[in-house]
Amino acid sequence: MKFLPVSPRDWWQMFQRILGFYRSAGVPTAAKLATVALSLAYILLPVDFLPDVLPVVGQLDDVSVLALIHLLALAWAERRYLTAEPEKHRL
Repeated sequence: MKFLPVSPRDWWQMFQRILGFYRSAGVPTAAKLATVALSLAYILLPVDFLPDVLPVVGQLDDVSVLALIHLLALAWAERRYLTAEPEKHRL
């Protein structure tokens, strides 16, 4: 797994894998709720890495932290519960 998406295609694949994480019956509901709770806590708490007063950078900071939370949960679930589909070999 490439950890950070680079192209729009990579972002789309990451989004699909995150949806698969939430749809998977193999991942416990507690893990899904913990991921959502961490995301909500970061959004609702007043502490930010970069303040939202900065026009674009503040929002990019929020999006990147939310993506990081989901990527870490996804990587953990794929290792722990083998939810990832086998990679298709490209010719």
